[in-house]
Amino acid sequence: MSVGLLSTSTRALRLFHKVMCESGGMLMFPREIPYDKALRNTLELQKALGASNVEEMHLIPAPDIIEAAIKAFANDEMPRQPRYSPTLDNVVIKSQDETLRERVKFPLIIDNNKHEATWFMQFLPPIILDNYQEILKRNYGQIAMQMLASFTINSDEEARNAFIFIYTHNLFTKHLHDIAG
Repeated sequence: MSVGLLSTSTRALRLFHKVMCESGGMLMFPREIPYDKALRNTLELQKALGASNVEEMHLIPAPDIIEAAIKAFANDEMPRQPRYSPTLDNVVIKSQDETLRERVKFPLIIDNNKHEATWFMQFLPPIILDNYQEILKRNYGQIAMQMLASFTINSDEEARNAFIFIYTHNLFTKHLHDIAG
């Protein structure tokens, strides 16, 4: 994500001549959040940590910050509305009108990890055999029936693994195929 965003910034224009980005999902319309929202989120996290300024936050161990951040966005609609995302600051990141592919002006390799959406599973109900079809239908509407026909599911483990595959493809891979034609 960082490489992709920096490679689109006019401030970094001459720093790159080609890049490789992980998490192909950055090709979808950007998820940058407006500066005022990012500031509110940061101040909320600072308060949750009991810090009164940035210097105090620097003294807090990373695991404590991660735990507080997870609690802070536990009720957020993930991953559609990520709370801690790159910030549209009109300095480094100036536009949300184009995808990464449209903004980068030099050779770009984009990839993702096989089960990259696994991290996002913590924000969903447990995927088990009994709710697999319902969750697919709720998340993917009309195409859920095609997905259901593509995977033979006979156990909770198979349901979870199939959903992770589908979710990874939807978040990180599908966009690569969409732009390739």
